[in-house]
Amino acid sequence: QYDDAVEQVTIKTADGTKVRVDAIGIDKKTKEIVIKEFKSSKTAPLTKNQRDGFPELKSGGGVVVGKGKGMFKGGFQIPKGTTVEVIRPLK
Repeated sequence: QYDDAVEQVTIKTADGTKVRVDAIGIDKKTKEIVIKEFKSSKTAPLTKNQRDGFPELKSGGGVVVGKGKGMFKGGFQIPKGTTVEVIRPLK
């Protein structure tokens, strides 16, 4: 469903918050960046940086820091408007 998907990439938001995301890729149909965060239980909390950083990504975008992975190398720009989907188990 997603092209060039990789796991565990760190992004620094325009506001300076660093967040590590579980998965990032490109939607085959829309060509938009897709970011997913997987939680192991229905009640697993987001970290403080995730709580702050995910809305910051949407409002201001960010940049991949460190080496990155795949096409999402260090310096790759994440455009504002990009959302993070948090996925939790149904039970």
